Amino acid sequence: MENKSSTKGLAIASMALGIFSIVGSQGGLVGIAAAVLAIIFAYKVKKAGQENQFSTVGRVTAFVGIALQIANTISAIIAVVGIIFWYFMFFLFIVLLSVLGGDAGAVYEFEDFVSNLSVIM
Repeated sequence: MENKSSTKGLAIASMALGIFSIVGSQGGLVGIAAAVLAIIFAYKVKKAGQENQFSTVGRVTAFVGIALQIANTISAIIAVVGIIFWYFMFFLFIVLLSVLGGDAGAVYEFEDFVSNLSVIM
């Protein structure tokens, strides 16, 4: 069984890492690593029988940080899929316009537009 001062240090570290996991949820793996460590430290404090408010805050904020990271990942995937879908529909519209209108120049203008965008980005 660990002494009270070491478990208090783990509890404070759990709280600090849990709070950082919320702030670092925009940073990818750093926020997840902080959340995992916060949960591990809070579990060690609980296992030692010295659970306090710091370890509870650390555990709760770690789970909030993980939830925010999951939400950020899902929204990023939706954004990328939406952009790809929008470009596909735009290209399909240009191709249909050129096929139905008999003007193949629209396809070449779209190709120039996309190449200019890639240079800018």
